[in-house]
Amino acid sequence: MTTLNTVRATCCSCGASFERVVVGSTYVHGPPDLDLREGPLARDCHRYLVAPCEWCGFPAAEEDEDEPEDLRRRLGTAHRELPACGAADVEWAALKRRGQIERGVGRDEEAGTMLLSAAWCADDARDDHEATRLRLDAAEAFSAAIEAGGHDEDQPGACFVRLADVLRRAGVWDGAAEATTLGLAEGPDPFVAALLRFERELIEKRGRGAHSLGEVEASGLL
Repeated sequence: MTTLNTVRATCCSCGASFERVVVGSTYVHGPPDLDLREGPLARDCHRYLVAPCEWCGFPAAEEDEDEPEDLRRRLGTAHRELPACGAADVEWAALKRRGQIERGVGRDEEAGTMLLSAAWCADDARDDHEATRLRLDAAEAFSAAIEAGGHDEDQPGACFVRLADVLRRAGVWDGAAEATTLGLAEGPDPFVAALLRFERELIEKRGRGAHSLGEVEASGLL
């Protein structure tokens, strides 16, 4: 069961106060996908990562309330520098815009997370074209984060699993294969290495579907 709460938020762009819905609690049943989308019931909670300000459209995240004032100002400025909000009726619009805002302030890892969450919404709406476009944008953001030193020192190669999966599901076969090679070159632990080898098998088969970590555990690659 997922519990939703209503809280008040203060917009980083226009300063208005408005109500938004956040996830109070949820449960996870089953392993996540290779791109880290949670299993049921938490699978759909990404829809509540952001909520648009009812006055100016700024896609507010729950974490904004605790961010330093300087970052809040920069987020608001990045929002105002983007073209006016369009297609706000589609479920992924606010997540996509938040991803663009995060890129505008140089937070590439956060941008990738928002853009990938938007792609999941497009998946659920069966809009493959938009889901692919959003994954390409997410991959660009994740790649920028990695190039800027976004490696997980405690888990070498792990960041390349998600990057490979995002590129594979967008049909970028060479890029996805290169990500697995880079990940394996980092000397990952046996589990991460198995994830990367599983991704490589999917790439060779030209498979673009979603797969879970549970499938890797059952594959015999560990």
